[in-house]
Amino acid sequence: MDEIMMRKLNRQAMWFVVLHTIFIFNLAFDVIEFT
Repeated sequence: MDEIMMRKLNRQAMWFVVLHTIFIFNLAFDVIEFT
């Protein structure tokens, strides 16, 4: 495996996780505020 590719994939995976975490937190916050 190419090290540069692995680093690129790792960074993309990290951003994927970060964005999804923010999205889920926003969703949960909306639900809590709505109730």
